Amino acid sequence: YDPGFTCTASCTSGITYVDGPKGQCLYRGYPVAELCAKCDFMEVAHLLLNGELPGKQEKKEFIDRIESEYLVHERFRDFFKVFRMNAHPMAIMVAATGSLSAYYHDNLDWSKPDDREICAMRLIAKMP
Repeated sequence: YDPGFTCTASCTSGITYVDGPKGQCLYRGYPVAELCAKCDFMEVAHLLLNGELPGKQEKKEFIDRIESEYLVHERFRDFFKVFRMNAHPMAIMVAATGSLSAYYHDNLDWSKPDDREICAMRLIAKMP
């Protein structure tokens, strides 16, 4: 929670729209409540990345790509042993997300859409 909106940046987005006073939250023009009721995680992930809900074949191909990135390095499991048992899950997730870059330091070029997509697929695969 960010009282007074002091630590959160705002921007105009084609992906998410929020109107707090009206209680409105949209992903790519769809009400989030409707997406939660009618779609699964992978369908919404596809929508957010690609701008449209997937058809049956698109969904299968998307899931196949995500599943091909499921594996993590064996040593990465040891990473979680350093946290206290009562550590906040968000703190663990933030740390784990950052540390994944140590395992994926290949020559990705952020200016290339295909390279950005590879990173998105890897991240979704690691945190479904």
